[in-house]
Amino acid sequence: MPVILVMNGCSVNNLDVDVSDIVVELKFKRFEKDLFEIDLEKMEIGVSRLNSEYGLFFDLFTRRIVNIGGADNPNLAISLRGFITDPQIIEVFGATQKLYADIEQLKSELLQAFKYYRYYFPNLYIPNVVTFVSGFNYAIVTTDSILGIGLESYLGKESKYYRMLGYPRYKSLNMNSSAIVPDCMRMIASSDYELSESQKDLLSQMIHEGRILYFTEAMLPNMHDSLIIGFTAAQVEWCWENEKNMWTFYLNKEVLYSTEHTENIKYIGEGPFTSGFSNESPARTGQWVGWQVVRSFMNSNEVSLKELMEEEDLQSILTRSNYKPRK
Repeated sequence: MPVILVMNGCSVNNLDVDVSDIVVELKFKRFEKDLFEIDLEKMEIGVSRLNSEYGLFFDLFTRRIVNIGGADNPNLAISLRGFITDPQIIEVFGATQKLYADIEQLKSELLQAFKYYRYYFPNLYIPNVVTFVSGFNYAIVTTDSILGIGLESYLGKESKYYRMLGYPRYKSLNMNSSAIVPDCMRMIASSDYELSESQKDLLSQMIHEGRILYFTEAMLPNMHDSLIIGFTAAQVEWCWENEKNMWTFYLNKEVLYSTEHTENIKYIGEGPFTSGFSNESPARTGQWVGWQVVRSFMNSNEVSLKELMEEEDLQSILTRSNYKPRK
């Protein structure tokens, strides 16, 4: 069973299992290229070809991602033409092609992550990877058979488009190429293992988010904690230095069993920092604490990753974790 030990703020783990003999065939398609290469004089033919080649993803893209209807929409070709001839969309498309003309590194990183995925979940399907441009509607989309990556969501923290869209700095800091693969793994875990409606208490949400992060860590065992959770290195260090203070805060404030969304979101939601802590703290410290609880749980129990992700009694994970925050 994989275990993880945390010492002096660094991860020393056995999650880096040997996957060298695991074979994964990962299929990549550049939907955005095929879409923008359609002959405008033959839109109907181009749309038909895309529908035939991309099937489920094409329907997902038109219906959900850009919300212009499916193949049964008689005006679909007209709507798609409007999309690919929009000057701003064309400019964004150009920016993605300049930055991601070569995606061999991305392919290599995803291939390695899916080797770990197959190691832990040998019976699950490896999705086809499709890149796209949607006008900043979606960063990552998943189905049982598709992993879609919206490249315009990863143009770099200084991208002028994020400033134009009014994205806060804490959001744009993670909108770079190094965030793509961890975002993909987190989204797969979140899609495959959703929190039930009955588990609205903060503790269950913290543990659930913690196991999503642990899942991501298992897929990317050599990645720094900051990239797994989307913090800066300084924010991770702040969390280690204040781990005991954070846990004491959650206990003393008696919020762990709160079912009030407006209260719970303060500790697990996005933002510039976590309410109740200093401005140097990251947001989502509840997720980080949940991650440490799960790490402790996995180190203290003979439990597989699959069993962790399928555990329904999330509060029991804390009980069985032997979690002791660092001083």
